[in-house]
Amino acid sequence: SGKNSFLNSGAKKIILKNLKKENFFIYLKKSKNPELVELKKIYNLYLKFRPKLIIGIGGGAVIDYAKLASTRFKIGNKKELQPILIKKKNCKLLILPTTSGSGAESTKFSVLYVNNKKFSVEDNLLKPDFYCLHPKFNLSNSSYQKSCSGLDAFCQSVESIFSANANNESIKYATKSIKIFMDNFKFFLTKPNLVNSKKMLQCANYSGKAINITKTNVPHALSYYL
Repeated sequence: SGKNSFLNSGAKKIILKNLKKENFFIYLKKSKNPELVELKKIYNLYLKFRPKLIIGIGGGAVIDYAKLASTRFKIGNKKELQPILIKKKNCKLLILPTTSGSGAESTKFSVLYVNNKKFSVEDNLLKPDFYCLHPKFNLSNSSYQKSCSGLDAFCQSVESIFSANANNESIKYATKSIKIFMDNFKFFLTKPNLVNSKKMLQCANYSGKAINITKTNVPHALSYYL
């Protein structure tokens, strides 16, 4: 998890209450973006602890770390388009998102930075086994974070619809996401509550399911630069 998201979202209280009888270890990420150097540290902790389940609680970077740490991977060489190659699944993965953005809890993609250069890692083994959309976790974000996350889900759904890879299933997910966004985004910013928070988490989730089918395109790549 992230240091702030784990505490401010209320996840710490809920998770510790439910895990008090279990043998568990908590790791709070250090870097803002998922970086190969820190991923190696997390993976070494995995090898030492050998958990049956990894729980990722947080936003995009946390989810990416959790996805990658739940697999056995090999560091790629300079000729590889991906910085790491996924070999097999190590353990089960549960994601509890604390933002309603890209819907990463339902995708097979992860982002990883190597020497400040951004890479996208894709493999079916990266898709989480379980996820839980807890509306309380999403309420603690600032208005700025809520705005960015919501617009991320909206833009991703629009991009998915116009993708050459779009099909009936992806369009269904994207359309649902946009409908939820239009009905709830404004109120989530001005009068946030558990109901519209849950709706925005669903909005992001459908957006993730859509982009998981169509994959990202040029607009997505350009968005980071812009």
